[in-house]
Amino acid sequence: MHLVVSARGLGLQLEDICILTPYLAQVKLLRRLIAFFPILDGLNIVYTTDASQGDEWAVVIVDLVKDSPGQGHSLGFISDYRRLNVAFTRAKVGRIVVGGLE
Repeated sequence: MHLVVSARGLGLQLEDICILTPYLAQVKLLRRLIAFFPILDGLNIVYTTDASQGDEWAVVIVDLVKDSPGQGHSLGFISDYRRLNVAFTRAKVGRIVVGGLE
């Protein structure tokens, strides 16, 4: 959420910013978290990478953090380069990629 607030500080409107994640559970979690940040009221552009095809935004925050206990360092869904291509090509001005491993 701090990344969205920082982008807003650069003069971007909420509709200029998108958070992309390939995981439906993260989409649901992010939407619930947004409710706790009044400054983000109206941010409705949190999509899965598949649902974002054909859309573009000024700034895209790509959330690739995965929590899969017992699966080691498997990339799973995002191991398909076509989905990563979609995620990385939606930004007009800039993108921020957030990721991590165990």
